[in-house]
Amino acid sequence: MDRYLQECGDRIEATTAARYSTLSEQLVIPHLGGLKLGRLRPVHLNEWISTLRKGGGHNGKPLSPKTVRHAAVLLNGALKWAVKMQLTVTNPLTAVGMPAVPRSKARALPADEIAKVLAAAGKTRWGPLVSLAFSTGMRRGELCALDWADVDERRGSVLVERSLTETRDGAAMKTTKSGRGRTVPLSRVALDALRRQRTLQTADRRRARELYVDGGAIFTDELGRRISPMDATHAYGRIAKEVGASSLRLHDARHTAATHLLVAGVDVRSVSGILGHASATTTLDTYAHLIADAQRDAVDRLGDRLQRISKGRPADGRRRRQPEGNRRRLPYSKKRVK
Repeated sequence: MDRYLQECGDRIEATTAARYSTLSEQLVIPHLGGLKLGRLRPVHLNEWISTLRKGGGHNGKPLSPKTVRHAAVLLNGALKWAVKMQLTVTNPLTAVGMPAVPRSKARALPADEIAKVLAAAGKTRWGPLVSLAFSTGMRRGELCALDWADVDERRGSVLVERSLTETRDGAAMKTTKSGRGRTVPLSRVALDALRRQRTLQTADRRRARELYVDGGAIFTDELGRRISPMDATHAYGRIAKEVGASSLRLHDARHTAATHLLVAGVDVRSVSGILGHASATTTLDTYAHLIADAQRDAVDRLGDRLQRISKGRPADGRRRRQPEGNRRRLPYSKKRVK
């Protein structure tokens, strides 16, 4: 494991390397480190996965399926590298398979809850960030990584090419989840949120004076320091709990934005580009239930249209106006003219 992590350390980001190291130290080596590589068998790995599921967490608590899968994927990468380097003949994990992770359904807030959350957030310094989260669908790390230099107010867009993430040594910058940058259009709501944030920072700078640290970040605390993703998560959770929202997760603001885009009829490829998914397939997989609902609605509308056509009615449902020459003239009496 140590040799593999050292080998791939130059090819992955520092935050990913730190995550790999943590998984190796806490979930792999304590359970499998005493086995010689050549004697590692599928039965050992099957028992290892079962142990992690039942009590591999802190104080013997069960680990989530997602965490167990992350550990298995890391070990699988190390074993594949070992086969490539001829340190072992086979990868025994291929006989066990990766732990399955049930896909959670994307949750979107209903319109009345969105209004309550935005109103409550607007009374705090978190209002602009929450508004931008709902109006752009950006991830929390992407929001926290934004600089004023990324905003093009004239074109009404923002460049998203970095993300702020939490590590054991504090927050650190990395590329976006897809590894590519993207330009996100800004609505009037988003532009207004940015103007309010600029006004807030001006007031902070005036109060803090020489203590203010201006690093060019958009979302900062009272002293100009960039806020962390966990700060944003906790703040949103407090606001959502205060108004009784059905979800306290900041990430569901992203799902809400995607939901409204799809329900409004925006094509999947465009939604994928706005959200920064690696491909439209990711968007289809994540929001398949919404797309299915939209397809049902479209088929129902098509059925209504065909039914009107078959009965000789206009397809749009409006009453057809007859040509002037085809109208029946009603009888009338001529007035006597003197």
